[in-house]
Amino acid sequence: MRRQEDAVLSEDVLIEILSWLPVTTLVGFKCVSKSWNSLISDPHFQKLHIQRSSVDSTNLRLLLENKFDQDQGGFSNTTSLSSWSVTRLLGNPSPIPLIRPSFTQHYSVIGSCNGLIALHAESPPLVYPYKTLVYFWNPATREISPESPSYDSSTKFNNFGFGYDHTSDAYKVVVLFPGKVHSMGANCWTDIQTLPDDQYQVHMYGVYLSDTLNWIALRKSGDYVKMFVIVSLHLGKESYAELPLPDPLQDHDPCIWHLPILCVSRGCLCVSCYHMDTHFVIWQMKELGLKKSWTCLVNINLEYVETCYPGIEFLSFTMCLFQNGDVLLLATQAYTQFCSVLFNQRDGILKVVEIPSVLSVYNAWNYVESLVSPI
Repeated sequence: MRRQEDAVLSEDVLIEILSWLPVTTLVGFKCVSKSWNSLISDPHFQKLHIQRSSVDSTNLRLLLENKFDQDQGGFSNTTSLSSWSVTRLLGNPSPIPLIRPSFTQHYSVIGSCNGLIALHAESPPLVYPYKTLVYFWNPATREISPESPSYDSSTKFNNFGFGYDHTSDAYKVVVLFPGKVHSMGANCWTDIQTLPDDQYQVHMYGVYLSDTLNWIALRKSGDYVKMFVIVSLHLGKESYAELPLPDPLQDHDPCIWHLPILCVSRGCLCVSCYHMDTHFVIWQMKELGLKKSWTCLVNINLEYVETCYPGIEFLSFTMCLFQNGDVLLLATQAYTQFCSVLFNQRDGILKVVEIPSVLSVYNAWNYVESLVSPI
């Protein structure tokens, strides 16, 4: 009886220790024994590992997506990806090799969730109707799924989103127009309710938070645009809701507010935007769906920034919030050099670090490495 208790205790202690280790170490530990391989491959252990990796901001990584062809001097269908740890960006980053999924098709990143990256394989130019298919990729373990089934689409721009549905324990890619959803490992796309495109003009990709995918949209009334809103799709219920933005941002006048950009950081929806080319502002929605929970986190005076760092322009499509309140942003300097910017809210101090070997950023995604298998 005593031996059985010791065995259970030993396994609990082992799980406690292993669940805090990085993915690369755990992948190597699979070779220790069959029991270790079974433990590390267990979905319950993998979920515990994700929970603990997400607690510490130093585990956060940024995936930079580049579609700029230096030889042609413009954007192309070819995508290159580089993955950076946040701590490396804040230190003295050195050039790192590009990372690539193991297939040759042109692709774009749809989104990230629990260490998985969803990729949209793009149809060749001048081929109509467009074939829409996706892959699921884990850059930490280098595993990639087989290609999904395809469906014919009238446009390449489908307003994708990627997230996890706890109800069905499934990773899902959603297409807003037309309403389609594909679950990782499934052999088909299924129809869902289509968002009325005569009522909403949706921008960018959806961002995932707590069983929902969320898009910035312009709500329309007839031929007139009324205001910026967030369109939110619940992955389990497959139903839409409209979430309000902070009161100042509901004004759609492009002379006052540039297009707001949505992201998720520290478990909350965040929106960033330029205000009249004089300030860069970030809000955080501390409770999903509750309008009064919007809080202005950052209001950076651009005149001050220009004085300290001439030519700096913030890229508002992603950011990272740290436990101490600091904010990490991406920026360009004089349109030729990409850099990370750490903003200390307490003292109002900016720290700018150049990112070598990155010539252009088409989009950026934050994620934590995980053991989740896309196969």
